[in-house]
Amino acid sequence: MFVGLRDRLFGAPGLWRLLRCSRCSMVWLDPRPIQEDIGRLYATYYTHDSPGPGSKKWGLLRKALKDSLLAACFGYGALTAKPLHMAVGRVLSLIPPARDRVGGRVMWLDASRRGRLLDVGAGTGQFLADMRALGWDVMGVEPDPAAAVAANQSVVQGTLEEAHIQGKGFDVVTMNHVIEHVRDPIDTLRHCRRVLKDKGRLVLVTPNIQSLGRRWFGATWLHWDPPRHLFLFTPETLRSLAEAAGFQVVELRTSGRAASSAWNASAAIRRRGALTPGSLQAVAERRSVRGLLFAIVENLLLNTLSCGEEIVLVATKQSSDVAGQV
Repeated sequence: MFVGLRDRLFGAPGLWRLLRCSRCSMVWLDPRPIQEDIGRLYATYYTHDSPGPGSKKWGLLRKALKDSLLAACFGYGALTAKPLHMAVGRVLSLIPPARDRVGGRVMWLDASRRGRLLDVGAGTGQFLADMRALGWDVMGVEPDPAAAVAANQSVVQGTLEEAHIQGKGFDVVTMNHVIEHVRDPIDTLRHCRRVLKDKGRLVLVTPNIQSLGRRWFGATWLHWDPPRHLFLFTPETLRSLAEAAGFQVVELRTSGRAASSAWNASAAIRRRGALTPGSLQAVAERRSVRGLLFAIVENLLLNTLSCGEEIVLVATKQSSDVAGQV
């Protein structure tokens, strides 16, 4: 599919190629890094970063708008008791990209589902902290030791397989841009299923290789990210993996919430050949007219082409009898 690819983000030495299955269209990295080298690929990765303070004035406004949407769309009414804020939230909920962007902050989990949540690939634990503040009982696992230390008590260092979490105690398992990094996606999903309660829910987000950004940028698309992304998926290949692991898919769609940042970063990679770790976040979050226009087009095409930059999969745990027949 693509050959002679280098690490364009974090400078790991080597050359890689991407191969694509002619039947299911799943893409995989060749050669895959050996286990001993995995840690080196993440020495300066995103999981080490904490969000910057940003502008206090605009930060307060963004928080007010986010809280209004979370209250109006996802049931977190305790965030705002002001009728005006609720009215603003209801108006904003009529704008699908706004609802999707804010919904992604809580992995589209409604307040009515509050219970025990396990985040796989928790990074520094910011998502867990936010969900705890919204009333969830949270825990995370994170293989990056530096990130796990930064997260303190809520995150166990290691992979889900290494953490040896016992029992079936979780109502929800979330995986946000994690499945593309694991060496055996089906096995990881089976471990997710193992720790879920009966009828527990998996919410998973991963890059979409049928996205508009991938079609536009080709080999310089941000989310190829060799050599850290070992597998990349179409919506239907992700459905097949989830079903093979014993899940019943209840929602499968693509999201354009990250379209602007994907455009900005991919365009910079095309121009410069690579980005430095320190510049990646600034480039991705830059407000550019082209990025905004790209996001508008992508969001307009979502329903007909499934071309969003991310796949969103929601699935429930099947009973043991049903799963055994998959």
